[in-house]
Amino acid sequence: MQEFLHAWQEADAAIAGSGYVALPTANHDFSRLVCGTRTRDMVAPAFAFQLTWPALPVIYYGDEIGVRYLPGLPTKEGSQLGSEARQGSRTPMQWDSTANAGFSTAHADDLYLPIAPDPERPTVAAQRDDPTSLLQHVRALIALRAEYPALGTGATVTVLNADYPLVHTRGETHLVVVNPSAADTQFTLPDGELGRTRALVTHGVSVAGGITLQAAPFSYGIFEFSPASHSG
Repeated sequence: MQEFLHAWQEADAAIAGSGYVALPTANHDFSRLVCGTRTRDMVAPAFAFQLTWPALPVIYYGDEIGVRYLPGLPTKEGSQLGSEARQGSRTPMQWDSTANAGFSTAHADDLYLPIAPDPERPTVAAQRDDPTSLLQHVRALIALRAEYPALGTGATVTVLNADYPLVHTRGETHLVVVNPSAADTQFTLPDGELGRTRALVTHGVSVAGGITLQAAPFSYGIFEFSPASHSG
């Protein structure tokens, strides 16, 4: 996390308030979020982080449903660069359970790259009406960012804990907790700095005693708070 924060500070200083720093989930040159041993059940916290950080979020097609990076594919147009197999992030979008995952009516052999062979591959159709799906997590987070401007690009960000769980505030109104690890984690908020909190969206994160954050594996929570009043 420290490496990211350092890179973020450099990028933020470079634009000097004259633009935005883009924060993509992936792109056609880098591995997708779901890659190797990482499953789509693990990546919702990544979206919670991306969609509450003061950057310009870019969701690479398919990441919102957990399309998997596929190793071992044939090279296309120079996609193989040394040991980097960039074609693994460029497979067709997976819309439904029809032929070619609903991407094309062409013969499978004519596709630019093959469809993921896993019969359990995620699709938009399967996740659209499933309230527990990754797609629904992403939709809820996008809606939350749109509803609360403090979660967007304009408000300040203050990191309270740069370890797991990552804990930061946006502006003077919102608290974000992200635990991308496989372990239960906790963090005690600075006593008296935050007033009463109200959960907006939570997935495995709770607040005990008003100050102790409990975060289950691969969890996140976004809260609204009122700054604590201090009497002189």
